[in-house]
Amino acid sequence: MELKTIKENLTFPIRARKYGVGVDGFMSYANSTFTHEGRLRCPCVKSVNNKLLDPNDVKYHLLQYGIVHNYSTLVFHGESVDQVSASISTEPVIEKETLTHMDMPQLN
Repeated sequence: MELKTIKENLTFPIRARKYGVGVDGFMSYANSTFTHEGRLRCPCVKSVNNKLLDPNDVKYHLLQYGIVHNYSTLVFHGESVDQVSASISTEPVIEKETLTHMDMPQLN
């Protein structure tokens, strides 16, 4: 399964079938990031990539608690920042100007 599809599936509610498919895809994708003890960082809401757990426990946590919402680049699970950079538009970002009270017309 393509990484983009895995990420999209992980945005569904926990009880949705597509979320479960996303978890299975995530577990397959993250397979290469197991430690030498066979553990994996758990990206669930409860562990927030701070705990190394058995893969079965990681899967259980993801199905029970959900994946951390801001974990869009799977840096702890094999995705490089370069992969993400290549898929992001290269258009320049134009920030909005903030008006100060000096820029505001006086109301009389």
